[in-house]
Amino acid sequence: MKSIEYLQSEHDILYVLLDLLEQSTLKMENGRDVPPWMLRENMELIRLYANGTHQDREEAVFSRVNLSPTERDGITNDHRKYKKMIRFLLRVIEAYDLGYQGARGVYVHYSKSFIEMIREHMKNEEALWARMASKLKKADSKLVEEFTRIDSPVKRLREKGLTRMETLKREYRKVAA
Repeated sequence: MKSIEYLQSEHDILYVLLDLLEQSTLKMENGRDVPPWMLRENMELIRLYANGTHQDREEAVFSRVNLSPTERDGITNDHRKYKKMIRFLLRVIEAYDLGYQGARGVYVHYSKSFIEMIREHMKNEEALWARMASKLKKADSKLVEEFTRIDSPVKRLREKGLTRMETLKREYRKVAA
């Protein structure tokens, strides 16, 4: 199904970004410096893909199936938590950039929690998509149309985001060397 493939492709982008975030977190945990701009760029890209259109697409999918209120509320609450955590981590990165004592440790601690929470959330979503597959099959073409509509205002931004992610991956390889 095209709609689920679309959502999965976004998860694949997020998995790459989470891997980069984890690499930087481990470096910092081991006492090595990571340029703050790289941390900031990574968080901004996660925000671009996770908090923006992906959430809108999920809502479109969930509106097509009889998702229990508990499941729907759980997902919505998770999204609120992630938005807050991203804002918090961006502030900690700013403190780290300014040289505040202890910012590195705070970043490492909360970044690890963030990575774990997001990965768990994505795993749960993927299981939910699999469970809903038969129901979504009927709505697939309408969902793809809706996804296209959701994407149209931010298409260029998302394309730039992919370019930024490739640049970030190259820079991470340089720092890792």
